[in-house]
Parts: sequence; structure tokens; C-alpha cells
Amino acid sequence: MKSILFSATLLAGLSTTSALPQTSSATCKPYTLLFARGTTEMGTLGSVVGPGLQKSVQSALGADNVVVEGVSYPADMAGIMAESSGSGPGSVAMTNQANSWLSKCPQTKLILTGYSQGGMVVHNTATKLGAKTSSVGAAVTFGDPYKTSLPKGIPAAKFKTFCASGDSVCGAGGTCAGTGGCQSASTSGHTGYGADVNTAASFIKSAVA
Repeated sequence: MKSILFSATLLAGLSTTSALPQTSSATCKPYTLLFARGTTEMGTLGSVVGPGLQKSVQSALGADNVVVEGVSYPADMAGIMAESSGSGPGSVAMTNQANSWLSKCPQTKLILTGYSQGGMVVHNTATKLGAKTSSVGAAVTFGDPYKTSLPKGIPAAKFKTFCASGDSVCGAGGTCAGTGGCQSASTSGHTGYGADVNTAASFIKSAVA
């Protein structure tokens, strides 16, 4: 099973990450970005992608225009197995958070993002949202085991995934779905996607325009 093959890599690559706080706001804004961290990362934004993506997206869209919120889920080994079956704690949590924001702020555009196991969460959340994916302005994943598939209901023009050379988690054969192919600026495989956050933010800005 694919999840068994890459789970050891996830744990080895991410076991030294440090805790960082979730960022959220009770105020409705034009955009609401939800981020699901990778396996074993601490906090809700993790450290490899989340904090840098937050800063880059706030710069691109304007800090007053976007809420950034980390998905509150365990991001553990069991979650990999659960998400590979189509539903796990991460996708349940992201779906609940998305629905909560849409209920409170029906005009907001959701931006679904995730790294590693968090990429799986994005795909499963899109399926769970069903018709509500019409409220998704963009989706971006990093080191995504499901890189060859579009999240259900999200057009190719609104999806981008990054897969680095040497990343055994997303490196299995196949062309990356969405916009721009599999390009990544990471020079350290699965743990180097912080190098792609500015490109991701530029894509998000164009996708939600």
C-alpha cells in the first residue's frame, strides 16, 4: 500500500520540527486560507511550509484581506493510513473548519493548502465539501502523494502542487495535476518546500482574482 511505503520517509524527514501557533481570526475577510501540516509537525502550521506560506500569502493578498488558520488534527502515522482510505482526522477537521467559516462568512473564498499528509487532507476535504467547492478559490499542495489527481470539484486552473526532485513521498511516476507541472525550488527533497511559498502565493493571488 502506498501509504506504508512513504510513511517512514515522512517520519524521518519531519521528526525535528518545532511547535508554532495556529493563526486565526473571528473577523470575516475576503479570503480564508486553511493549512494542514505534515506528519509529526507540531502546532497547527508546522514549520516546513506553514509559517512561510502565511507570510507570503498575507503579502500577496494583503494581511487585512486573508485569515490564515492551521487545521487542528494529530498529523500522526495513523492519520496517513486513514487519509489513504479517503477520510481521516485531518480531512474531517479541515472540512469542519471550512464549513464553519462558510457558515459564518458565506462570501469568503476558501484557499485549501497542505503539506505531505496535509496534501492528502486537501484532496479528501474537497471530496467531502461536495458542491461547496464552488467557494474554493484555490488549492495548493506540497510533497503531495496524490499529485497526479485534481482535488474533486476544483478546476485545474485553481490547483497547483509542488513535488521536488528526490522526494520519495510524491516522487512516484506520473504527471502533476493542475497548473505548472511538478516544478519545485526545493534543494532538500521533502523537507525543502519552504523554498516554494512565494511561488505558491503568486499562484494563489492569480487563482482567486
